[in-house]
Amino acid sequence: MQRGRKSTESLSTVVSLVPGQPPPAPAELTPEQSITWRAIVGQMPADFFTHGASPLLVVLCRHVDISRTVAGMLATVEPLSLMDDKTLDRFEVLTKIHEREGRAISSLMTRLRLTPHSRYAARGAHTAAQSVSMPRPWETD
Repeated sequence: MQRGRKSTESLSTVVSLVPGQPPPAPAELTPEQSITWRAIVGQMPADFFTHGASPLLVVLCRHVDISRTVAGMLATVEPLSLMDDKTLDRFEVLTKIHEREGRAISSLMTRLRLTPHSRYAARGAHTAAQSVSMPRPWETD
């Protein structure tokens, strides 16, 4: 057993990358988090995620799982029960947690270049938006 602080290397997530195949979900993730991992990784090109991105992707999957759990708890709160101070306090705590998780998810997705905002420069986004041809209301059925 090593004394003192653990090295960054010993704490890092090991994901073996095979060229042309998306990285597999690390064993440290729960089954629900692994589903999120596969959903995210599956929508990107196989070589999109480098070895260095896997720790961020692991954290993202955990935040998504926590966010879903808190959202489920919030969904069980009946609007009329918010008249009770104890229930209102619980609701406020849950909404703060949910908001914090949403901000963490947004930040991680931007850092991993998974959001449209992070994939376009301002000029490119404007050009892409202008290139979408929308039918005029009177031209649709």
